[in-house]
Amino acid sequence: MSQYKFISSLEELNSEFDKDNKPRKILMRPLWLHVYYKEGNKFILRDSKGVWEGTSTNMTIAGKDVHKFVEQGYGLTRQEVISSLLELFDGKDGYYAADLKLRRYFYCASEESLREKLIELGAKEI
Repeated sequence: MSQYKFISSLEELNSEFDKDNKPRKILMRPLWLHVYYKEGNKFILRDSKGVWEGTSTNMTIAGKDVHKFVEQGYGLTRQEVISSLLELFDGKDGYYAADLKLRRYFYCASEESLREKLIELGAKEI
């Protein structure tokens, strides 16, 4: 049995990831828009999970460094961003959108509201 499967179309690729055969759209967002997810006492930088999952350790470390650099590029640290989110939104679990360029932070209770907020802030569906 082969480890690989040849995918001949975008529709076939989408069906591999979404068994309901719903068309999937990807959001491309500007570098200054970050997404965080809070569950319990953990904050997860959402950007790195999807992009770096399943890659080598070196790629994962490189990906985390890129995200740290982006925050630093706007004069912020990850701790400052997370502290702002906790203070502004009383530590609610859910999704947070952070516009690092303008230092604006938004709370989104669901993935759908997060998607809408990201589009409003300049993300594009592809």
